[in-house]
Amino acid sequence: MRRVLAVLLLAAVLAASLSLVRAQGMPPLIWADDHYLDLSKTDSARTSALVDTSPPGLVVLPREWGRVALHPAELSLVAVAPGQLRGYGFDGSRLVRDPRLDVSFPGVVAAAFSSDGRFLAAVSSSGEVRVWGRDAGGVLRQVASLGGFAGAVALEPARGADFWVVASSSARYLGFDGSSWREVGAFRLSLSGAVSASWYAPRGVLAVLDAGRVRCFGFDGSRFRELPAFGAAAPGALGVVQHGLGYGVVSGRQVLCYGLSPSGAVRVPSLDVALPEDGRGGAVSLWGGFDFVALTSWGARYLAWSGSGWALDPARSLPGVSGGYRPSAEYRSVVFPAQIPVDRVRLEAEYQVPAGCGLLFQVSTDGGSTWTDVVPFENLDVPSGPSLCYRILLSSGDPAATPAVDRVRLLQIGRYGVPCRVRLTR
Repeated sequence: MRRVLAVLLLAAVLAASLSLVRAQGMPPLIWADDHYLDLSKTDSARTSALVDTSPPGLVVLPREWGRVALHPAELSLVAVAPGQLRGYGFDGSRLVRDPRLDVSFPGVVAAAFSSDGRFLAAVSSSGEVRVWGRDAGGVLRQVASLGGFAGAVALEPARGADFWVVASSSARYLGFDGSSWREVGAFRLSLSGAVSASWYAPRGVLAVLDAGRVRCFGFDGSRFRELPAFGAAAPGALGVVQHGLGYGVVSGRQVLCYGLSPSGAVRVPSLDVALPEDGRGGAVSLWGGFDFVALTSWGARYLAWSGSGWALDPARSLPGVSGGYRPSAEYRSVVFPAQIPVDRVRLEAEYQVPAGCGLLFQVSTDGGSTWTDVVPFENLDVPSGPSLCYRILLSSGDPAATPAVDRVRLLQIGRYGVPCRVRLTR
């Protein structure tokens, strides 16, 4: 009887001790303390935000490099600037401002003239597409507005007065019926990671830089279908632009040339173009049979065909074309495996959020399948899981502003027991 009482007493003491351990917890485990001076804790494949590793190290929205739309028949163009479109015309020696083509459009990200030259369309980060015509004096007058196109990465002309609106996962066709524009569902194209697109009216082909590959689509009489022979692998490329010989792939400080033959795309290294600075995209030009525009950190570089290659044409180039910050982006950390299941966390951060911007921190304990919102500097109960990672969702409604994250510390809070070994003796 005394032995039974002793065992019961020891069990009670042990239970009380374990309760005390669980109540007090263990020292927190620091899974990440990132100043973003390198990418060792960044999941680069799933991060669309810009990680600037130069001191002090920041996570910010990437900038949209300037975009331009050239009129197919007139020597005029519009440049996409933060919150507006700015018009220019060629006076015979250089591009000069043409205020008749100026319009305000908050959040505008891309623009295009229709292939027949009658209309100008643009799309905003909020998903609105606006279309303008020109009055007798050449001034733009809005004629249509459509919604539901959030996430667009490009807007391109299509056949006649039609347009393409290209997002990461799809290209949607806006057909003109003589009085309004409506989406043609049968023409929608499925994509997997588009970042750039280019329509070339003389051949009626849409080229899309999609998940590191150029994909070309042509009309077969009833729908647009992919032309696999015209495609090409383009790992690391940032833009595609068509021209009279085929298309160029913008990669670093080069535009890689591909010619199009009846049998498909042919790489032509001898016609590659070296750019004075990093390129970010391109724009189609019908001002010359084989001309095109390369968009760089300097501005819009006009490349004129010389008969044997392309040469920069300063007269038709436009310096200082600058876009604003992208409306949204994501930062994602690598996944940190945990030896002890994670059920409570704390995220500490140093950051700035200007007016008009947003910042959301989230954590996941299952490798990134499900996410829980986090309030910085507060302990948070999370679904128990075998790992830990975090992401930051950055947003901005002002093309001139971006949130910035300077440092993140991610901690696993000790609300767990410690394995104990007990030896019973008489």
